[in-house]
Amino acid sequence: MTVDTPTRIPADNARASERDSAAEAVRRAVADTSKHEVPAAGDAATLPAPHEPLCAPVTVINSSDPEFNAAVADLEHTLIGLFARVRTTIRERAELLRPGLQPGAYKALGTIISHGSLQAGELAELLGSDRSTTSRLIRQLVEHDLIVRTPDVHDGRVINLSATDAAIAGIQELREAGRSRLYENMRDWETEDIARLSHMLRELTGLV
Repeated sequence: MTVDTPTRIPADNARASERDSAAEAVRRAVADTSKHEVPAAGDAATLPAPHEPLCAPVTVINSSDPEFNAAVADLEHTLIGLFARVRTTIRERAELLRPGLQPGAYKALGTIISHGSLQAGELAELLGSDRSTTSRLIRQLVEHDLIVRTPDVHDGRVINLSATDAAIAGIQELREAGRSRLYENMRDWETEDIARLSHMLRELTGLV
C-alpha cells in the first residue's frame, strides 16, 4: 500500500507567495480608490455639507412694555447680587466652622444634618454633584471630624453618613448668629411685607 506524502513547499517559495499576495492586495486597493472622484478645490457642490447646529440660536423675548422689561432686568441683576452674597456667606461660615473647610463641604454637611443620615449616592443627588466630587467633600468632612461613616444596620455593605455632635452644634451656632442678624436688619419691616416676600420668592424659585 502506497501512502502519498504531502509535498513540502520550500520556505523561500512560501515567502515569495506571501509577497505576491500582499502586492496584489495593494494593487486592488489603489484601483478601488481610483474609482472615487475627488472634488476639485473650490467646488462647493461636491463638498460635504457642514454639520447642523446643535441647537437653534437663543432668542430673547421682551415685552412691549419698556417699564416691564426694565423691571425684569433689574430683578435679574438683583438676584445675581443676592446669589453672590449667599456664596460669600457660605464661604465665611465654612471658614468659621473649620479653617480651610471648603464651601461645598459646608453645604454637604448642612444637607446631611437636615436629613439626619444619608448615603453617598443620596448626598450626591441632593447636591447635584457627581460621585467623585461628593467623595472628595465626604473625605474632607471626615478629616475635620464633622461626620462619621457607619455601616447600615440592615446591610453592612451600605455606609451611612451622619454628622458629629460637634458639627451639629457648630452649624446651629452659625445659623442662629445669621438669623439674629437677619432679625435685627429686618426689624423695621412690616410682617405682611416679609410674608409677601417669602411667598414671591417661592414662586420665583419655580420659574428660574
